[in-house]
Amino acid sequence: MVFKLYLRDEFIHVLQEIGDSYYQGNLFRDCILTYGGGKVQFGTSNHIVDSDLEIAAGIPRDSPEVKQLLQDFNWRSIKYLGPDRVGAK
Repeated sequence: MVFKLYLRDEFIHVLQEIGDSYYQGNLFRDCILTYGGGKVQFGTSNHIVDSDLEIAAGIPRDSPEVKQLLQDFNWRSIKYLGPDRVGAK
């Protein structure tokens, strides 16, 4: 398994999958961040400006990763690309 590290980078106008990655001190401006599952370390040292979050189908909306992404950041929009898994933990 590969776990990507992103430290103090600048993302502008990109589509970025954030699953199975570690992010610290990054800037996301006018981006679409997608979460398709896996572990993600996406702390509050990251800055989100005018960016959207897309959650893939099958991802439990009450998973710790999704809860943290929704709680810690102000997204321009949040889109669920399909239903979450029924009975998922």
